[in-house]
Amino acid sequence: MLIPICGERLPVKISIRVVSARGLPVMNKSINNTDAFVEVRYKDDVEKTEVVTSLEPVWNSDLIVFDTDERELCEEIIEFRVMDHDTYSANDAIGRVELDINMVIESMRLAKEEERDDQIVLPIWDTIHGIRGYLMFTLKITLMVPTDYSYYVQFHSSDKIPAEFALCEIVGLVGTMRYEKDPEQQWIDRIRAPRASNDARQAEMRSEMRQATIEVAEKAYKAGAQMVLAYREMIDIEGAPTNNYCLRVYGTAIVVSPIRPGILLHPRLSFPIISMGWLPSEWIWGSGPLVSSRTALILEEVDNLDVLRKRAWTDLRHEIFQQAQSMGCNAVFGYREELVIHDGAGSIALLGCFGTAVKYGPSEAEEQMECDVYNEKRPHADDSKSLCALYHAAIDPESVPFNVKLYPCNWCKNELVGDLTLSTAECPDSSLLIGTKNYIQVSMAKKLVTEDDDAEDLATRLNTVLPSIDKDLFNLLLTEGKAVNAQGNGFFEVRCTTILTDGILVCALTAVLVRLSCLQKDDSSAPHLPQVLSFSSLQRHNDSRRFSWGSVREAMRMKPNQAPAITLKILHLKRGVMSSPEENNRKTSKLNTLVGKIRRTKFDKDYISHCVLERLLSACIGVIESGVAANASNMAGVHMGMPLISLVLNREQAADHKTIGRWRQIYIKEDNSGSVRDSATTDAFLSTALDDCLAMARGALSTSSATAFCSFSIPSAHFSTTKDQAQIVIVLAGDLCR
Repeated sequence: MLIPICGERLPVKISIRVVSARGLPVMNKSINNTDAFVEVRYKDDVEKTEVVTSLEPVWNSDLIVFDTDERELCEEIIEFRVMDHDTYSANDAIGRVELDINMVIESMRLAKEEERDDQIVLPIWDTIHGIRGYLMFTLKITLMVPTDYSYYVQFHSSDKIPAEFALCEIVGLVGTMRYEKDPEQQWIDRIRAPRASNDARQAEMRSEMRQATIEVAEKAYKAGAQMVLAYREMIDIEGAPTNNYCLRVYGTAIVVSPIRPGILLHPRLSFPIISMGWLPSEWIWGSGPLVSSRTALILEEVDNLDVLRKRAWTDLRHEIFQQAQSMGCNAVFGYREELVIHDGAGSIALLGCFGTAVKYGPSEAEEQMECDVYNEKRPHADDSKSLCALYHAAIDPESVPFNVKLYPCNWCKNELVGDLTLSTAECPDSSLLIGTKNYIQVSMAKKLVTEDDDAEDLATRLNTVLPSIDKDLFNLLLTEGKAVNAQGNGFFEVRCTTILTDGILVCALTAVLVRLSCLQKDDSSAPHLPQVLSFSSLQRHNDSRRFSWGSVREAMRMKPNQAPAITLKILHLKRGVMSSPEENNRKTSKLNTLVGKIRRTKFDKDYISHCVLERLLSACIGVIESGVAANASNMAGVHMGMPLISLVLNREQAADHKTIGRWRQIYIKEDNSGSVRDSATTDAFLSTALDDCLAMARGALSTSSATAFCSFSIPSAHFSTTKDQAQIVIVLAGDLCR
């Protein structure tokens, strides 16, 4: 995204001609046809095409012209509403097409283009029926002001600096929160149709997300930054307790300058928390352990809810920075946030933030230098020392509450390293690794409350069990890592995913296990892996992992030769783990009876809740990048199939491409037929939603003239079901490149 922050007006002329549509549904059953027309909306302006009776209508409308400016295009989108004309009643909606002009302008600015004239085909989207055809139109954009990057703040999902820029300063974490009433919880939602409710909700969330990005751009600009990296946008839907939703956005603001010979640059870090997964190797002294903090908030309707949320996040960030300082470090990088909401018996929000402690600062020699130009690709006087600096131990063994053994670094021989590294940072350079990379994924589930417990009881139990669960979860990670690769000594890109529903807390850890050549690894210095499981329970745990993987596509009957484009691999949880033995035995005996089986075919609330929990957990784990690790295809999460290998790039493939923009979108899909009642129908609903989202993402590529996505992610996913309704809200984001 390219957000203009200058006070000057940047005029833009937009010309649109609606050409045709194809694949429209039959809306008029009496004639087995559709009386189709299109409304083109921008701000308060509405233009209409003529009515054409056809499922493949051709309009070739008059040219529709909008004179606007780039700031307005950051706040508003152009919307095409495809409608069915009715003479004696209200017109019926077929679907919508949303056109983000800001994304196109960004690609034009980066390519130094003043005018672009394209013919675009985009899917027609409906929140109830999904994709209902495709709309073709011509789009001509004319920029009236020459490109000047000082007018803008750039946003990227990736944490990599574009090759044409040099890093001057890392300002640090910038972000904001917007706390608003959920349109679906307002009184008018009781009388309007589900489609109208979904459209209003999607439009408002999209608008608030744009306003939040503009607010972050203004904060970054005031700090002197021109770019925000590792930018993330999340939506927390609180539901009935407060009838609100919270939009959280954050990223790392940096100061950059075009690379020019002889320019004097002095890299420095202004704020000690960053979401980027790396720091310039020239001024790193070493790293420490993972730092994390969590807290539980009771959701209730009180004054100044937004102030309470902001204060809670501020306290958590302060806590993890204090943890880093107590161990001799002075910054936290690889910062991530997560929030889960429990809306069962006791409504609370569980907030958590994570990162890796690091010690940074220029060396004495660098402080004496007249010029220090940073560029990722420039040669270093001693590459081995600069590459291994991040893995040197920055902590004082006497200042940490656990035993630490330090050994000489295998590379530089001058500094000390530990025997094991746990980090939220990205995987090290391949020159530092021995052998292959492997994903490691473990999970735990624990039931916290009964039906009689309230929010205070749940919050109390959470605060009691969270420390022990985190400890056991990391012990499981180490144990599983030893089973997969006994020589592994580094866990990177550690991600924690938490789900809290129906009084059940489920935590999953995902990491990439590698063997770092700069760390010691022999029998005398092997990392101690606590034996947290007996042999029998460990065997059962490994067996459940081996046979519990499933996928949406595997649950459906697909043609053998049809390769899925996108797949959700599911982390199955044993129902017995999530209930007491007596309760589980009672449920099993009931299901084994004839009456139980009949009820199961109708609607089993506990069974469908379990299905939703597994799939929501797997979706929240996010996109598993292909090719990053040898066993990537076995991990729970969202996987891109063969048809998308060339469209969604992993970080190594993205290094050879140029970023030309950033895309993100909110999708809402709803089923009101009451057909989502077991694992197969749940999987079918999710599969259709993911396929539709993928078609919309492909449309974004063609609109911006990009060839692929990189840093493609699902920052937020919300999935809920009742007896008569299933609904999913997904936020997708990624950088556009070519």
